Amino acid sequence: MGFSLGGLIATKIANMLEGEGARVDFLGLVDCDLGWSDPRYSQERILGNFIAEVYTHLSQELGTVRPMPMGRLIEETSRLAGRLISAGPELYLDTILEWLRRGHLTQPLPQSYLEDYVTPLSTHIALIQSFHPEPLRAPISIWRAGKSTVVRHMEDWGSYTSGTVFEATLDATHATVMKPPHVDIIAVQLGERL
Repeated sequence: MGFSLGGLIATKIANMLEGEGARVDFLGLVDCDLGWSDPRYSQERILGNFIAEVYTHLSQELGTVRPMPMGRLIEETSRLAGRLISAGPELYLDTILEWLRRGHLTQPLPQSYLEDYVTPLSTHIALIQSFHPEPLRAPISIWRAGKSTVVRHMEDWGSYTSGTVFEATLDATHATVMKPPHVDIIAVQLGERL
């Protein structure tokens, strides 16, 4: 079972186990966006939406970046996503830090603080972009955050498994789905699934 990037890691582990002949009886995913690996979706748009969601969280929850109207935020993060895709993973950190410093921060923040937050984000983006799921036999249970601040892809995990698929949408954002009361709902439904 995994949340966000952790769901992609759990999927890869299930792929590996099945590849070795093991039977996987359960794969649980919490707000794990498969759109990254679906060629029908623009990588720039998906990455831009992801960055916009993180930016919104930083603005609303931490107050470290300036609030921005959603239309402008999507426009700016889409341009940033295009720059990131062109630059490649080795330049993600510098590109994101440069973008943040161009008037997005509410106050000057120490370089170490910014790097502590942006480095895992950069790694997260690089790992998600490199994920390409293989077909599974395992049944999949997926819980989605239905209150994302940006348009999310409602991917069809059923096309990646010959097993059953259970789906539930929670009244949460990506940033709150693993907090009460949403995580409590997941726990109850998880207990029912196992």
